[in-house]
Amino acid sequence: MPHPWLKPNPTAGKGRGRLQTAARRGFIGSKVLTTGEVARAAYARKLLLHGRKLQPEDWRHIRRALRAIAKPVGRSDKQGRPLLWEMIEDAHG
Repeated sequence: MPHPWLKPNPTAGKGRGRLQTAARRGFIGSKVLTTGEVARAAYARKLLLHGRKLQPEDWRHIRRALRAIAKPVGRSDKQGRPLLWEMIEDAHG
């Protein structure tokens, strides 16, 4: 049995990842963001410098990161009807 101080902490990385940091920075300027707005900020290098498109797993990673720090509040009227996200109060890091 491992030592108790070596047990994995499920919240140890909450708010510290690259995608969560990019999402949190987006919420500084806006109360509500779309999934696409966070994706463009988080994957700016891939989109702008390398000229590559986002893959389905990139979108999945964005949604997973957003679920950790934000809550979905509805859908946008924009093309594709992206989810709208609002920051959870205790997730300010």
